[in-house]
Amino acid sequence: MNSIDNLEMKALAKEILKEENYERFMKSYSFTFWFQTIGILAGFIFPSIIFLILFKDTIYLAFSAAIGIFWMIPWLIISQCIPQTRIYRQFAKWYRKKDTSIKDLEKIFS
Repeated sequence: MNSIDNLEMKALAKEILKEENYERFMKSYSFTFWFQTIGILAGFIFPSIIFLILFKDTIYLAFSAAIGIFWMIPWLIISQCIPQTRIYRQFAKWYRKKDTSIKDLEKIFS
């Protein structure tokens, strides 16, 4: 469901934004996507691989999942503070609100 919303949001952005603002939006979207993907890899995949290599038993994957959960909390907080994600986050908030106008977009891209 989230990927469908993202596709619809990107299509709307392409329709209503000026070319330069659309490029800024897509850079912010891309940065946010890759930043969060790296967080998932660092928090879940790498610990799982390390535990499998070191202990050679799948029971330790529960520990790697716990590490991933505790890793994602600060990682997501950090992702909200990085300036490169600001445009995407604010546009997504604007997109989800029903009582907004196009004029509100000027605040996001100024």
